[in-house]
Amino acid sequence: MNLKAIFPCAFTVGNLVSGFLAIGAAINGNLVSSAAFICLGAVLDFLDGTLARVLKGSTRFGQEFDSFADFVTFGVAPMAMLYSFMLDSVGIWSWLLSGVFLVAGAFRLIRQNLEYDKDRYDGYVGLPITSSGIVLAGFVLITFEFSSQIALPGLLIGLIAGLIILMISTINFPRFRLFKRSYPLWLKFLLSIAFALPLIIKPEITVFFMIMAYIGMTLVNEGLKLLSGKRTRQKTN
Repeated sequence: MNLKAIFPCAFTVGNLVSGFLAIGAAINGNLVSSAAFICLGAVLDFLDGTLARVLKGSTRFGQEFDSFADFVTFGVAPMAMLYSFMLDSVGIWSWLLSGVFLVAGAFRLIRQNLEYDKDRYDGYVGLPITSSGIVLAGFVLITFEFSSQIALPGLLIGLIAGLIILMISTINFPRFRLFKRSYPLWLKFLLSIAFALPLIIKPEITVFFMIMAYIGMTLVNEGLKLLSGKRTRQKTN
């Protein structure tokens, strides 16, 4: 047994338990707590991956375990959190949206495990389910920050539909890197402080808009690539 894999797996267990607690909070009608547990799961998921790389303790078991935990925390838990609300607002469509979101999330995770072994991509093929779960949790936290209940059900439905499309797409989402290894120590320190302060002061707002900015910049970059490719083909012809 690879002893180096034990430490990353411990954080994966924490991620899975966070997902379970998020589902329990959602069943009890406490959406804010449910969203907070999903965000906690995201932190533990980040630490899991970071430790695996630092300790060189990545294993096939750890990869599969991490995918299972991600499906629970960022797939099942967000749908449990939002299901009751959507049921009151859109009726039977809540069943369809929830089911399709879960299928898209499972498809995304399976494709990731199959294709990343081939080292074909320097990033993620399709929006990671982790990002999708954080976006939905952030939406809930922001809504309750400014009102006592989830508002704008139409916007939420559109958001879920958009996340479904992005997860099953073949868009190459880059890996998030705060700084490069070649950066000097003082610059790494300043960037870390600048990144951490908003998360400490207003995590519920910062996390949501960070992920939305990440999605937006990726889509803009992909659009520019398509335009550039079309112009190149036109010149060639």
